[in-house]
Amino acid sequence: MNDFYEVKTVDLVGAALDWAVANAVGLPLCEEACQGDFILIGHGDGDLERFAPSTDWSQCGPLRDKYKVCVFDAGPQEAYGNKEMVAATLDTGFSWIDTSFKEAGGVGETAPIAICRAVVRHESGDVVRVPAELIGNANPL
Repeated sequence: MNDFYEVKTVDLVGAALDWAVANAVGLPLCEEACQGDFILIGHGDGDLERFAPSTDWSQCGPLRDKYKVCVFDAGPQEAYGNKEMVAATLDTGFSWIDTSFKEAGGVGETAPIAICRAVVRHESGDVVRVPAELIGNANPL
């Protein structure tokens, strides 16, 4: 993990999104965290764990609860990039009445992706730095 790229939170996908979540919430990323399609987190005792909240509800659900993320399926709409799921942490100031959805914490093709993007945006902002080897389909700035 020598080279990093800045990526818009809304463009994060796959392992890059999972890494950004782990980094944003302060999970212990191990030296060899990047493992292709997934990342590893360490627990200090030498045990490593696969971390993929963007696809694993058992890891995404606790994030949803901790950050009090509201999620709804609005169907694809141009207002938020034709993504179907919209998520927002309750303290973003997001208003369900605001039909522009500009303040939504995260949008995504699935609820876990939207939740993960909302958590990353809440903790780290609209642009984050991720390891180059995890960029994949994300668009670096």
